[in-house]
Amino acid sequence: MSLIDIYVIDNSRSDLVMWVDSALTTKDVGIKDIADLAAYVTLRCSNGDRMRELRIVGHGNANGQWIGSDWIGSSYLRTHGANLNQIGRFFDRSVGFVTLGGCKVGQNPILLGQLSMYFRVPVRAFTSSQNPAIPGDEGAEVKCYLLSCTKGSPTFLDRVDY
Repeated sequence: MSLIDIYVIDNSRSDLVMWVDSALTTKDVGIKDIADLAAYVTLRCSNGDRMRELRIVGHGNANGQWIGSDWIGSSYLRTHGANLNQIGRFFDRSVGFVTLGGCKVGQNPILLGQLSMYFRVPVRAFTSSQNPAIPGDEGAEVKCYLLSCTKGSPTFLDRVDY
């Protein structure tokens, strides 16, 4: 068993932003929706590996984020609960965390806390626009574990310690 990082990007729509992001981040795997993400995580962890980081890149705003063709906002989570719980089973509880890479998603700590309850690990996002061509311009980092959230300086490329 080893710790792995899984980086996914929305490939459900073809737009310039997602195309540029996928070109700049060669580790990202395209996903089409949350069920596809759950299937991919299950496959990658089928040999007993556990996730350290799950990074999900997709368009977002202060109300939520796209995960493939599925919109994730506070009022839509229950619809995807089974898949989110399935993904949560594969985290290493001592070091695991989720990074949401959608613009301004960090402005929604309620969503981050709710996602953390499904995944059972900390979830972080950033308060500003996310542009892989301009690192360091992520805005403040908001980290939530269950319903407890903190806001601080961005550590976009660093591991979150809890």
